[in-house]
Amino acid sequence: MVQLNLHHSIAATSNILQRAKDQNLSILSLQELYQVGASPKCFPDYVQLYTSEREKLKCGLAMFNPSLSAMKVFSGINVVGVVIRVRGKNILVISCYGPPKENINELLEELDECLTFTHDHLLLTGDFNAKSPLWGGSIEDERGRQLLEFILSKGLAVVNEEDSPPTFDGGRGMSWVDITFSDPGLLQDILK
Repeated sequence: MVQLNLHHSIAATSNILQRAKDQNLSILSLQELYQVGASPKCFPDYVQLYTSEREKLKCGLAMFNPSLSAMKVFSGINVVGVVIRVRGKNILVISCYGPPKENINELLEELDECLTFTHDHLLLTGDFNAKSPLWGGSIEDERGRQLLEFILSKGLAVVNEEDSPPTFDGGRGMSWVDITFSDPGLLQDILK
């Protein structure tokens, strides 16, 4: 699985689709999809695409593996959740996008609602636009503090490594705002 903010770019979309094909990826968690009007574009017909309800700045989950049994269980403004069955377990996979100029509480409320769906394991990925040294960098902002409080209250673990390179490096600086969380049981499988 790969998580990536596409920044509405057709080139980034083409590149990640080629990477998915070359590396035989099963799932992509994407934010700020390339769209024409309200519809994401460039995805081949064989890809199962599940998106959030937001007209622009959509997030989504793209399923490339047709043998994965997937069912969309939640779609909000900033969040989309899909349950996939792997080795007899239901894994709730969530993609989300927290626009930096919006209150993070709206995102956290949607996540809280999505987490009510029955699952054995959880993989939560997204561009949260929230900073904390726990997932990289040296700065904690208010969004990072609120997200960390939420994650801890749900008993989730940070998958990102503290010493990883920045997930955003551009003209506005560097940051570690693309984050993956999981339940501790799934984290053990990820680390194997």
